[in-house]
Amino acid sequence: MTSPSPAVPAIYVALSDAADRDLVADWARAQGAEAIRVADADTALERALESGRATLLVIDAEAARAALVEARTLIAVSEHPIALLLAADAADWPQLAVSEVDAIEPIRRPLDLAELDWRARRLLQDDGTWRSASGSRDRLAAAVRLLDPSDQPVTTVLDRLRASVPASGVAIARWRGDGDDLFDAVELARVGQGQPVWDEIRRALANGEPMVVGTSLRSAAMSGLVVGLRIAALAAVPILASDASQKGAIVAWSASEWPRDHAVGELLGIAAGRLAIEFELMRLRERSRHQRSRDALTRLANRAQFNEDLEELVRAARENAERFAVLLVNLDRFKTINEAYGQSLADRVLIESARRIRQAVRGTDLVARYAGDEFAVCLRDLRARGDAEAVAGKLRATLAEPFAIGASEVRVTASVGICHFPDEGSHAEDLVRQADIALRAGKSLGVDQTHVYVADLRESRRERAALESRLREAEARGELRLHFQPQVSARDEDVIGVEALVRWEHPDLGMVSPGAFIPLAEESGLIVPIGRWVLFEACRQMREWQRQFGLPLRIAVNLSAVQLGRRELVADVTSALVESGLPPETLELEVTESVSVKRIPHLIESLEALRSLGCQIAIDDFGTGQSSLDYIRRFPADRIKIDQVFVRNIGVDPDDEAIVRATIGMAHSLGRQVVAEGVEYEQHVTFLRDQGCDELQGFLFCRPLPPALIGELLAERERLYATRS
Repeated sequence: MTSPSPAVPAIYVALSDAADRDLVADWARAQGAEAIRVADADTALERALESGRATLLVIDAEAARAALVEARTLIAVSEHPIALLLAADAADWPQLAVSEVDAIEPIRRPLDLAELDWRARRLLQDDGTWRSASGSRDRLAAAVRLLDPSDQPVTTVLDRLRASVPASGVAIARWRGDGDDLFDAVELARVGQGQPVWDEIRRALANGEPMVVGTSLRSAAMSGLVVGLRIAALAAVPILASDASQKGAIVAWSASEWPRDHAVGELLGIAAGRLAIEFELMRLRERSRHQRSRDALTRLANRAQFNEDLEELVRAARENAERFAVLLVNLDRFKTINEAYGQSLADRVLIESARRIRQAVRGTDLVARYAGDEFAVCLRDLRARGDAEAVAGKLRATLAEPFAIGASEVRVTASVGICHFPDEGSHAEDLVRQADIALRAGKSLGVDQTHVYVADLRESRRERAALESRLREAEARGELRLHFQPQVSARDEDVIGVEALVRWEHPDLGMVSPGAFIPLAEESGLIVPIGRWVLFEACRQMREWQRQFGLPLRIAVNLSAVQLGRRELVADVTSALVESGLPPETLELEVTESVSVKRIPHLIESLEALRSLGCQIAIDDFGTGQSSLDYIRRFPADRIKIDQVFVRNIGVDPDDEAIVRATIGMAHSLGRQVVAEGVEYEQHVTFLRDQGCDELQGFLFCRPLPPALIGELLAERERLYATRS
């Protein structure tokens, strides 16, 4: 019989098999202790905390799984050692790998006396006391801070972890079906040189158990990450819900090996328990918010949500020079359907109408039920005013198809009112109000109509003349600004260049949308001096960054059709390069695909001359200009930029995905690189990487920023790379 353990524990048993319970009782008596049977895992934990002495729990793994997060937390903060043996069938054994820093051991069922004695002794330290996470005052204090029941948002937990864990960095992820929430994951992505680090971590934690890895402690699932990230140690702990489903993860990494008594796993586990509660609260809040934002009948966004989304879109469109249109779609004489067929059938017509409207537009367009028989649609990224009218016709046609509901066939028509941003409205409420004016004006002429809002012609001309007058003075008064949007490598997401975007900040009008003043500048000829200022200022600023950070960053500058038609263009570019000292190969000049060789004499010759200077040429907004393949082949370009209208529909529209895939293949076959604009989601990045896209640009990485903030971004990049080296 085995000799007594140096420290006799209190032993609590929650096992369903009678033979296993008897075996534990026999082993306990041999240790001079008593195995006390309890009803379940929760009771065992309660007794362990109340016992006031070293405690061993022997529990069925199935019963303990739901309480495992709480068990780790209690073990970590207990004032006396608590150890846990989890009993599981051989088939479940692979699911029970546990971190070596936990005071937890798995044991196979049916229990074997020799294995029970061996595993229990593994929980003993060299000095004969039970191994536990509560041995350090510092760790206990850190645990208490992490378990503070006061309101702790994720960022607060993150800050407290940084103060408690001996790590170079800590990051948190929350898994969600529609895209993950990542807290400080950008830093982890930089450590990982753009590798899909979180994907690897998620796979490694698939069994719900934590992993702690260093160069001397290898895990098949995680050691590759340690080597790939060029770090010495990494710990990853899943955040588990009460049903044991994985809701996220906490990751800590270190440039050096973990200290011998690091307890990183325990502290991350404690934080995981706290965050599991926070994530559940977040989920409930989001579900409540989602329910409040949805129309109960059609499940579309409701009026309030549409207005909120539209305001956000207006703000973004002012930055991006995006043009869009708001459509109000009204079912004609719907009241008669309600009266003739009853509310139940009328509701089914509304549900089917909502489905048809949603299917008739792109996934990135906004759709809402705005009133009883009225729907609101926002069409994004419009290239021409006629596009909105074409979609309105499509909506009227699809709604005119008979509704077969039960034994009844119902026919309806629809009327549509349209208002364009920024031409007829620059604020969300104005756009909706003016679309409604257009709708009512159309219905006054009869049903089944599309009507576009047009501002009073005389007033419109006066406003346009006043805006042009102010624009003429903008450069002299220093009202023009350059913002810059980073472009990153698809391989490692490192910054390789920026695109220069002009902004007009008027003292009275505020920030004027490029969509409002750029077309006016082109029509009036003001685009020539404005474009020249942008070219010279962009080259000057980029050369300053190159000297400051020692990076061969590229600056992209847009050229308008008016500029391309001027013979002075090549001389202007040459002067900008000479004055700034910018290396020509780091200047990229962007030309929209819609620019016509026939309308602009000597276009190809001008572009060839610019390339002979050493500059690069990019075809912008590719996919929207209906160019022939022969035209693209002959066009002297180094790079093709896929228009954001296609990129935004990745994961939504298979046709647009096919266009992106074909464009990348065609560009590479012609020896051109590819940049994708409008990258907003991780799903976009994954698809574009898989297709071999070279460079990425979009809000997922960074919005357009003023020069000072771009400088800060580059300085932060320099600091991180210096730390890694």
